[in-house]
Amino acid sequence: MNPAPLPGPPEDHTVLVEFPLLDEERLPEVLFRVHRLDHDPQWFAATGDGRFDPPVGAAAQFGTCYLAVDPVTAMMEAFGDLPVVTQQMVDARALAVVHLAQPHKLADMTSPLIVGRWKLDRRISTGDDYSVCQRWAHSLRLAGFAGIYYEPRHDPRGEIQPASVALFADPGLQPQTMVLADDSPIPAEVVATTKEAFGLRVLPRATLPPPR
Repeated sequence: MNPAPLPGPPEDHTVLVEFPLLDEERLPEVLFRVHRLDHDPQWFAATGDGRFDPPVGAAAQFGTCYLAVDPVTAMMEAFGDLPVVTQQMVDARALAVVHLAQPHKLADMTSPLIVGRWKLDRRISTGDDYSVCQRWAHSLRLAGFAGIYYEPRHDPRGEIQPASVALFADPGLQPQTMVLADDSPIPAEVVATTKEAFGLRVLPRATLPPPR
């Protein structure tokens, strides 16, 4: 028997003030983000490509910046869907280390309480239907949440940690939302750990033949 589709958010978003709230003590002080070198790490996307991006018709209302509680999770969230990963692709990205500028009220998608009242399950964090996830993001933001704490899709171990954070703000570059502690090329040890833990294959950089 196939499971029923995930329900959308309630029509009255004000009832979502009772949605499970992440305990601030569970959010690490330091968060991580893998991003392209030609993109700023404090960029809040509204393209609809991300799980908790604004839904169709709401792109002007908010954007979403995706962070992780550890660098390996950030690496897998950036590369896990790509059919091929090359060293050139890794070299074209950086690992940002950030501190949130202020405490944030985050909806907790890892809480068991999402099942009973809200009829959600792990698919809200790991499933393929981004449209329903985006509608939940929109409604939770309207209810006063500043983001969502959720299970990373590319960690099949099913653990609460590591985790990812989808942070809401106005679309575009919002440097005031987080303090940038570091923004450097992805360290070789992070790449090595990701390869060992998840079997991620990174094809070596192609070398040009010597001139004749």
